[in-house]
Amino acid sequence: AMDYYNEGVRTLHDYYLERPRRSFAVVNKYVDEPPERVNKRRGQVETYLADERAAVAMSLELNGLYDAARNEYRLCLALDPDHQDAKAGFERMDRESEAATLLRDAHMQVLRGEFDNARELVAQGIEISDLQDEEFEGVLVDIDEARVEHVYQTALDLEKDYKYRRAIAMYQAL
Repeated sequence: AMDYYNEGVRTLHDYYLERPRRSFAVVNKYVDEPPERVNKRRGQVETYLADERAAVAMSLELNGLYDAARNEYRLCLALDPDHQDAKAGFERMDRESEAATLLRDAHMQVLRGEFDNARELVAQGIEISDLQDEEFEGVLVDIDEARVEHVYQTALDLEKDYKYRRAIAMYQAL
C-alpha cells in the first residue's frame, strides 16, 4: 500500500493525473481503511482533473462547440461536484446546447421551405441563447432570402406556363 501511495505522490508531483488516481485507488485493496492523507491526495487529484476538464470545456465553448463543452462541464462536475466554474458553465452550455439544436432545426425548416416554423424556432432560440445571436440573425436573413427566391421561382414557373396575370401578381409581391 505504501509503495502505491508513494508512486501516486511521485506521479502527482509530475502532474500525470491518471496514474496517481489509479495508484491511490489501489491502496484501498491493501488496507481496510485508507489513511486520511491518501483520501486527501485522491481529492487533490480529482480537483486537478476537474480543473483540466473545466479548461477544456472553456476552450470548446469559445470555439462554439456547445454540446461538447456541456459534456466536459458535466464530466468536471462528476469529478468535483462543488466546482463553481463548472456549475455555471454547465448551466450556460445547457441553454446554449438547446439553442444550438433550435438553430439546426431552423436551418432544416428553411431548407424545407417552412419559413414560418423556422421563424418560430429562431424566436425561441434568441430567447434562450446569450452567445448565438449572430447565428440566429443569419438564419433570419436566410429565411428572407429563401422566401424571396421561392416567390421568384414561383413567378417564373407561372410565366413559363403562360399564366401571365398570376405571374405578374407574384412579381408584384416581390
